[in-house]
Amino acid sequence: MELEFIESEYKSLISFDMRNLLKFLIHYHVAFLFVALEVVAFTITIQNNFYQRASFINNTTEISGNIYRIYSSVVEYFNVRNENDKLALENTALRKLLKSNYIINDKNIQQANDLIYKQKYDYINAKVINNSVFRQTNYITLNKGRNQGIKPDMGVINSQGIVGIVKDVSYNFSIVIPTININAHISAKIKKTDYFGTLSWDGKDYRYALLNEIPFHVKVSKGDTVVTSGYSSIFPEGIIIGVVKDFNFNQGNNFYNIYIQLSTDFMNLNHVNVVSNLYKDEQKILENSVTHD
Repeated sequence: MELEFIESEYKSLISFDMRNLLKFLIHYHVAFLFVALEVVAFTITIQNNFYQRASFINNTTEISGNIYRIYSSVVEYFNVRNENDKLALENTALRKLLKSNYIINDKNIQQANDLIYKQKYDYINAKVINNSVFRQTNYITLNKGRNQGIKPDMGVINSQGIVGIVKDVSYNFSIVIPTININAHISAKIKKTDYFGTLSWDGKDYRYALLNEIPFHVKVSKGDTVVTSGYSSIFPEGIIIGVVKDFNFNQGNNFYNIYIQLSTDFMNLNHVNVVSNLYKDEQKILENSVTHD
């Protein structure tokens, strides 16, 4: 009898709670509908105006950046966050020691500190907290910005190769134009020949890019490695971009159309290094003085 009584009371409580919940939902259904429509409208606005939103950096990037950072932190908890962070910092430290980050001082000039090599590049570790791959104007958001030393036109790389170029920064976040953005143009060369051209993207497949302006007399083979040329102040020379997947001859201008399989997996971006060229300002001032003559 006692058991039947308890069971009866339990069912009554459940029935009572369900009735109250139903009354609550009916009473406030207009408010719930309004909130749902607001969410839908907000989502559509973000999807259709990502490029415009990126331009209003000081206001919108801070807001969206904080939202992405919170989301990213939750996801990272399940991806062994501490271990990944530790490895990323170690990779950044090791990258700073590479010989390609240094330039040779003139051996004919006596140096006070007698150094042969002088550092040219430094690196800032950062995390990807938002990323798109299926738009023609894809963008990446990083969790570091002006306060951490990041500036527009800095290169971004990871352990696989190049990622893109910083477009805009706020105090604590950065917007990056990745290689897979139709507005991205990067100086690249075929490693075995040193002939260079311009790497671009046709907006189709995030796994492939195009290398143009390589003259037809150059010997090109499938599987050739393509790297950064070093002919800009953004990337060091020799950063991996990908390999030649296919190519054909463009009879209209005597250049190849070379299809590159990118080494970077843009569907799986996490830790990156932002490249700081310590001589960039000096180089730009000199180049601009020639351009304006």
